Amino acid sequence: MDSFCQQLTELRGSLLRAAHGRLRNRDWAEDAVSETMLAALELRPDFSEPGRLRAWLYGVLRHKVTDQLRRHLDDR
Repeated sequence: MDSFCQQLTELRGSLLRAAHGRLRNRDWAEDAVSETMLAALELRPDFSEPGRLRAWLYGVLRHKVTDQLRRHLDDR
């Protein structure tokens, strides 16, 4: 496994906790994190510092959480 994928694997748990804390729904949180990971794999940003990747991922996650809220609250 390359360094980038290793970093994603290590950050997945904290991303999931953050998403679940905001969404209060495990399935929605899983979807938001999966979409975040997919975006990361598609874009593969080249950050030399691990902290920059983490910050970028949390920014992407914030948008994915918002997407989940819109998707599920519009269904009501």
